[in-house]
Amino acid sequence: MAWSKSLAKLFSPLGRVAKDTSTAELLSTHGFVSQAGSGIYDLLPLGLKIQHNIEGIVRRHLNACGSNELALGSQVNPAIWRRSGRLEDPPSPELQFTENRKHLLNPTGEEQITTLVGNVSYRQLPLSFYQITRKYRNELRPRGGLLRTREFLMQDLYTFDETREGAYTAYANVQEAYHGIFKEIGVPYVVVEAENGTMGGDLSHEFHFLAEQGEDHILHCKSCGNNDQVEKVGVLDSCRKCGGELSTVNGIEVGHTFYLGTRYSQPLQASVTHSDGTSSPLEMGCYGIGVSRLISAIAEVSRDEHGLCWPRSVAAAQVCVVSKDLSLAAELSDQLARAGIDSVYDDRTPQLGYALRVAREMGWPYVLVAGRNYEKTGELELQDRQTGEVVKTTRESFIDLLVHKVLS
Repeated sequence: MAWSKSLAKLFSPLGRVAKDTSTAELLSTHGFVSQAGSGIYDLLPLGLKIQHNIEGIVRRHLNACGSNELALGSQVNPAIWRRSGRLEDPPSPELQFTENRKHLLNPTGEEQITTLVGNVSYRQLPLSFYQITRKYRNELRPRGGLLRTREFLMQDLYTFDETREGAYTAYANVQEAYHGIFKEIGVPYVVVEAENGTMGGDLSHEFHFLAEQGEDHILHCKSCGNNDQVEKVGVLDSCRKCGGELSTVNGIEVGHTFYLGTRYSQPLQASVTHSDGTSSPLEMGCYGIGVSRLISAIAEVSRDEHGLCWPRSVAAAQVCVVSKDLSLAAELSDQLARAGIDSVYDDRTPQLGYALRVAREMGWPYVLVAGRNYEKTGELELQDRQTGEVVKTTRESFIDLLVHKVLS
């Protein structure tokens, strides 16, 4: 993807923030997102690049598990929501409608995909479809930047099987793919059993990043490592698996898996014809990851006292080049591009120290510095944001050094 490497042209304002600044403000101050209204955010070029990187990880693992991507419409006929029993009278205040109320702005796609699949033969099963599309919810309490918004990007996947056993196999398959996604992102996570709630079914798990700002309360066993959601099991004095000591931690929900059974296929009359000619409602599962939410969640969990600290897996660029000589910074950035390494250079200020502090706050995995030593000896300095390691290098060897660190 060709894009401008100049931070001045990437709509990234030059600003610094206090140490106790919220993650949402860090993302806004440094030009990753811009708040357009309550619970509504614009993604600026740097934020969108991070979102694209997350989408790439998600697609790679879901494609590998045999799911096929499609895109359902953002507006849905309310009639099928009434048939499934999810549209009450009066409607939930969280649902958003078009102005004439003839269409519902899609908050999730169970009714649409079930109606689309309809009646199938056992020979066509199993089926698995996913999409990464915008969803809408009249969020009553927007908070935490992209953590809770009225418009968001979500990956939702749906499986259809002939039998309950087949649906359980599909559930395990998608769960394995989700583990692969979160492991590649590289942020520690936990999985807890959860309530199915209004989704229906009797099997559900949530994927959480542990963070003080999380809204969910999780009981963590210090002995066996088991995690339970307080909302699911209630308050316990000891671990229900090993009897060990428990601590309560907060979690940010970033993924959810549901076995639905026939919750939607039965009222929407989506069925499978078996080999003996009889038919029964399709067995279903649904699975979701909050893609845009992950931007804020990753930022929240990865940050430190100096600011943001993006994992290499999702960072908008791997390297930020800082130099008082802007033409040199552009040249070094071009060299990195030719080696296949995404980079930006800071052309917003001639003050080297200030640019370095801002680069640390913005969380680039690596910062390549051409400072006073470069003017005297040709020496470059490579700073590792995560470890704090500083390595001396030269114009002749910095590419090999970064290829080893970034691409190996």
